[in-house]
Amino acid sequence: MKLDKKFFSENIKTLFYALIIAVIIRSLLVQPFYIPSSSMEPTLLVGDRLFVTKYSYGYSKHSFPFSPPILSKRIMFKSPERGDVIVFKTPADNRTDYIKRLIGLPGDKIQFIDANLYLNSSEILKSKIPLKTKIYCGDTTIDVLKFEEKLPNGKKFHTVYLKNYTYQNSDVFTVPDDHYFFLGDNRDCSKDSRFLSSVGYVHKDNLVGKAQFIFFSSDKKIGSFIEFNNEKIEFLGDRVLGLVMAKKLLEIYPNEKEGILDKKFASLVNKKSCLEIAKSINLEKYIKTFNPKNKKIKIEDKIIADSCEALIGAIYLDKGFNIVEKFILKQWEAKISDSVVTEIDAKTKLQEQTLKKFKSLPKYKLISMQFLLI
Repeated sequence: MKLDKKFFSENIKTLFYALIIAVIIRSLLVQPFYIPSSSMEPTLLVGDRLFVTKYSYGYSKHSFPFSPPILSKRIMFKSPERGDVIVFKTPADNRTDYIKRLIGLPGDKIQFIDANLYLNSSEILKSKIPLKTKIYCGDTTIDVLKFEEKLPNGKKFHTVYLKNYTYQNSDVFTVPDDHYFFLGDNRDCSKDSRFLSSVGYVHKDNLVGKAQFIFFSSDKKIGSFIEFNNEKIEFLGDRVLGLVMAKKLLEIYPNEKEGILDKKFASLVNKKSCLEIAKSINLEKYIKTFNPKNKKIKIEDKIIADSCEALIGAIYLDKGFNIVEKFILKQWEAKISDSVVTEIDAKTKLQEQTLKKFKSLPKYKLISMQFLLI
């Protein structure tokens, strides 16, 4: 049997290019993360899967797989804001990923006094709210009080504290230059910046990315029930995609009739095209969930397509219209080029002529029905 060297060569090149594309997406755009601990409950549950945008705070060596020493310092840096939920490499080993909420900026002073959090000598406002779900610390259910806290910049979020407030008082934590102070939302079950020897203050170069949205959430109470949790960001992504495509079509076909533009628009903005784009960037491989017996659950095409819309919405929220427009046009480039202007149908012609002459759409009345018997 003679081996086809060209066949093997082409397949190796295809695999190589796919690997390069995957590395670029994970390093420069978004990366999925799995929540392994309960330190961020009630905000994030064990088993949650979420997308983290890598470009939110610029890039460092930790933006890339295995943290290669290709960047000596952070580039394109944009300062994070208090209240952001951020993935970072722990200073203790520069290897382990942690996810916590940013509380202190460089120069801030943080302290716990009688179980209350103080930032720069001012108490962080918190209001007690009803607790409707179980809170865990590891595998153990804990008895907690739930609060809504509000930071000086107006950001609000939910936290829980043990009813006996085990973490009562602390020394003053003064955040050094170029460093940040993080806390878990599950305040009495979180290893965070309060533990100086294991986590402590986190240098800006250790920031990996900003948590944007959960694409799967596991509910401990229901076991294998999986809640798809991004309808609002899907809605936003769908509208942003539509705006970008409408703008592009008008640029390409400035004198085209509305009916034909509508047809082209519909061929580009739909669930099928979102599914194809999602599969082309291997988005489905990051949408995984398991029930308590570790049995893999099949992910439907609709969820993969919805995740593409959600990704567009997340990029828009974090980086604005110009960046998300570039992303969309790059991914849809072939589809835009392949689209063909079709002849306008009779119904659309009638509507256009009626609108032009009478300033209103035609009204249709059923006169009779005929059936063709075969």
